[in-house]
Amino acid sequence: MKKQLLLVFLTIFGVLNAYAFENGILPGLFTVHSNGMQVRFSQGNLQYGDAGTHMTDEGKELSGTWRFAATQYESIGYKAVNNGNGTWSYSVDKKDGFRDMFHWASSGYKGVGPDYDVETNSKYGDGTNQISKSWWDWGWYNPITNGGNTTRMWRTLTTKEWQYIYLVRTNAADLRGRGTVCGVKGYIFLPDNWTGTPSGAPDLNTELSSTPCDWTYNVYNEDEWKKMEQAGAVFFPISIEKHNSDETMSYYGGYWTATPTEYFAGYWTFQDCTNTIGDYPRYYDANVRLVVDVMSPSAIDQTNQKSTINNQKYIKNGQLFILRDGRTYNAVGQEVK
Repeated sequence: MKKQLLLVFLTIFGVLNAYAFENGILPGLFTVHSNGMQVRFSQGNLQYGDAGTHMTDEGKELSGTWRFAATQYESIGYKAVNNGNGTWSYSVDKKDGFRDMFHWASSGYKGVGPDYDVETNSKYGDGTNQISKSWWDWGWYNPITNGGNTTRMWRTLTTKEWQYIYLVRTNAADLRGRGTVCGVKGYIFLPDNWTGTPSGAPDLNTELSSTPCDWTYNVYNEDEWKKMEQAGAVFFPISIEKHNSDETMSYYGGYWTATPTEYFAGYWTFQDCTNTIGDYPRYYDANVRLVVDVMSPSAIDQTNQKSTINNQKYIKNGQLFILRDGRTYNAVGQEVK
């Protein structure tokens, strides 16, 4: 039975390599738990547009559409306006009707969507439970048009999972570093199975290097980054800041986690020489980067040691599905209804 489960996993893994970029899934594998559970990241930051409508997992039709940025280095960001009295006003920017910064847990569930703007932390999420794989989670509640266009496919990493990628996985500190991709500053993570920089791309000066805070290192042009991306590298862009309509490159990036704290919510941020996995007021705006779960062979072995599962595979609308014990799963192991 273990051999059968491993064979099914390898079949899914093989199909996923061809399936990946087509459905917004990057190829790099990242371990997020000591049981070997792994994830793959989306092709870019989450975006929301005002036009159109979509059907949620709850069965409600809501306005707007969700998508991923076309590239990993695309950032829309926010506007900063000088009020002239020593203060600044900040607001989320839009490009062609799309934005990429959101309040925490603003999936649209219970009316708390991207345009919901109440400066009260308790209005976002239930205040107690993490939102990953719940209707508060953007990619679980909503279909992503260029990410499979189905609900229950994408989710947000918890704070512990972010910490595992950043600090705990094997050689964690040697698989990350600041970088600049196509002129955009940000942060780069290399996958678990990184075997070396592909030919034609610069080596990554990682956190173990002598120059971790120098943004002039790890500079990639479009062709070089394509090679890194195909090898599994993931890039998190800073939030583009526009001062009085003039676009500038800030040195700040911030991403939500799925985990609430007593009053705020989990938040990973990086700037200059500082990296922090802490928390942030829920009604503030930050970027969202979603993942899909991929169960590794070791995790399958641990969670199904006595399994008598019978698997059947079939193709529908060009996508692979697995029928297992009366339940249907897509090619990345997410249950579909």
